[in-house]
Amino acid sequence: MKLLPQQPYFMRAIYEWIYDNGLTPQVLIDCSYDNVNVPTQYIKNNMIIFNISESATNNSLLISNEEIKFKARIDEKFLEIDAPVYAIKAIFAKEDQSVGLTFSQQIPAPIKNKKTKVKKTPFKNSKLKIV
Repeated sequence: MKLLPQQPYFMRAIYEWIYDNGLTPQVLIDCSYDNVNVPTQYIKNNMIIFNISESATNNSLLISNEEIKFKARIDEKFLEIDAPVYAIKAIFAKEDQSVGLTFSQQIPAPIKNKKTKVKKTPFKNSKLKIV
């Protein structure tokens, strides 16, 4: 059974908790991954931080199980930002960076849909009996 990733659920919960406490939610995005769409001129050490509060994103924030998407106001223009969830390294409060959550998850390995063959072997010298 394949379980859904935990990270987007934690991200949504921490976002709401930070916002409910009157703080400013921010995300740290690792730009070294594929499918990260951010303005490259603001990347430092393959990382970029965005304010994802309602006012900063013009109420456009979406954290799905696969990606985070929002509009960021940069140089007085709103730009579309999107990144896979696994590229998010932290969600935290601007006012106190110790308030939040960090993630160390790497790109998930593809799941193989092959059925594993289980070799049935008889139990030798077993004292157990089937009832």
